[in-house]
Amino acid sequence: MFSISKIFTAAVIASSFLVGNAVAQPRPTKSVSPFVAQLIEYRTPLAYSTVIERLDAQVNKTGALTFVTKFRAAKTREEQRSLIADITQGRNFLYFSEANHQKWLDIYFPDVSHPGGTIYTLGNPTFAADIIPLDYSTSINIPLRFMILEQVDRSGTRIMYHQPSSIFAPFNKRDRQLQTYIKSLDTGFADLFEGIIGY
Repeated sequence: MFSISKIFTAAVIASSFLVGNAVAQPRPTKSVSPFVAQLIEYRTPLAYSTVIERLDAQVNKTGALTFVTKFRAAKTREEQRSLIADITQGRNFLYFSEANHQKWLDIYFPDVSHPGGTIYTLGNPTFAADIIPLDYSTSINIPLRFMILEQVDRSGTRIMYHQPSSIFAPFNKRDRQLQTYIKSLDTGFADLFEGIIGY
């Protein structure tokens, strides 16, 4: 019969053998990749409300309010594409969401008059379907955001956004097809906002 001490000794030896021969598990890593983003800014004497109204019309905000729910419920590619076509109506981009900072700031600081400031999230799933499969990492910037900001003195409006090709730069250095798609976003959003302000 084995004594308790012999059993314990055997267990220790076996444990040491397993630990010594175990495959080292990979450790988590962290990387930092600096890149230069280009900030596009348009200034126009048009009233903030006018710019918002024109943008809402161009991205069919009214029609797009239920788009995300319907898109998630779609069962086929044909159904998805039909939904996109119905909303965009031949235009490039559609409305996804917005964050109106003026509204909550007016409540938080009721004694202060705040300029209008709304961040729009805009895009098009058909463009995303072209871009994301080439590099899933690009979805960190899809869809894109745009700031519509009223001048403090109410003399006009600023439109600001990061140029798509600059914020996608870490992902598209070696893929010419991806570069082409993203360059088309540069042009598409420039056309959208320049059309709105009559640039």
